[in-house]
Amino acid sequence: MKILNLRELNHKELEIKRTGEKLSHSSVLSELVDFSKFFTSHEIIPPGRKASSPHSHSHDEEMFLVLEGHPTLHHGEKSYELSPGDFVGLKPQDPFHHHLENKTAQEAHVLVIRSRSEGDEVVYKNKPENPIPRIETDRLVLRPFTLSDAKEVQRMAGNIKVAEMTALIPHPYLDGMAESWIATHADHFCKGQAVNWAITLKDTNTLVGCISLGISQNHQRAEVGYWIGEEFWSRGFCSEAAIAAIDFAFTRLRLKKITSSHMAINPASGKVMQKAGMEQEGYLKKHFHKNGRWIDMVVYGILNPDFIEK
Repeated sequence: MKILNLRELNHKELEIKRTGEKLSHSSVLSELVDFSKFFTSHEIIPPGRKASSPHSHSHDEEMFLVLEGHPTLHHGEKSYELSPGDFVGLKPQDPFHHHLENKTAQEAHVLVIRSRSEGDEVVYKNKPENPIPRIETDRLVLRPFTLSDAKEVQRMAGNIKVAEMTALIPHPYLDGMAESWIATHADHFCKGQAVNWAITLKDTNTLVGCISLGISQNHQRAEVGYWIGEEFWSRGFCSEAAIAAIDFAFTRLRLKKITSSHMAINPASGKVMQKAGMEQEGYLKKHFHKNGRWIDMVVYGILNPDFIEK
C-alpha cells in the first residue's frame, strides 16, 4: 500500500481553504479519481476516538484524504501514521480489515472517498460500536439506535396517532419489528444509503423519537423523515433535530439538496420543515394511499448554500 502526500507534489499543490465547517480542495484529486463513481463524506474524528470500527469492503474501493490532524490508519496487523495531505487508497477485495483512529489531542478531519457499488457488503468483527455519528444540539443528542431502544420504539411508533401521519410506520407495530429495523441501520449507513438517529434528551438520555436521511447518491440529495412520541409533541424537538440533520447532510455528506413531504392533513409537520429552513415546492393531490384513504401530500425542499450547478 502506497501513501501519497499531495502537498508534496512539485507540479501542483493541494489547496485547502477553510470557512467555518466548509472545506474545498484543488482539482488535483480530480486527476486521480473519477468522482462521478464515488461517494464522498467528510469525517471528523475527535481526540482519542476511532472514526469507524474495523471493516472491509468486498466490492468497492475506499480512499482517505487527510485534511487536518494526524490520524492513524490500522490496516490488518500494520499501522500507518498519517499527516495532512496524505492520500491512501485501499483496493477492492482487500482482505484486511481497516479503520482510522485519532490518538492525538487534536481533532482530525478526513475526506472518505468510496465507490458507489451495488451489492457492497461491509464485514464487521466482534460486534463493533455503531458507526453512525452522534450529534449534539442545545437540548438534544442524535445518536445511533441500539436494541435496548426497541421496546420504546414499538410503544411510541406503534401509537396510532403517530403511525397514521407517517408513510412507512406500520400499524399495528408488532413484536420484533423494531429490532429488525434497528439491525439494518449500520449497514445502510456504511453503504451510503441512509442515516437513522434516535432523538434523545441531552439531560436524561430519554428517547423522544427518530429522524432519518434517506440518501440518493446518484442525485446527491436526501429525504429527511421523522417522528416524535406523542408525549413530546409541541416542544420544538423535531425542528431542532431537523436543523441538525440538514446541517450534517450539507457539511458532512456534502449533499446538494434535502427534500421532505408531509400529509396535508398534518400541517404541524409542515411547520417543522419551515422552521428547518425548507420551502414548499409543490402540492400533490391524492398522491399517497394509506389505510384506505387517498391523501394529498405537500412537498418541501432546501438547497445546499454551496451548491453551484456546473
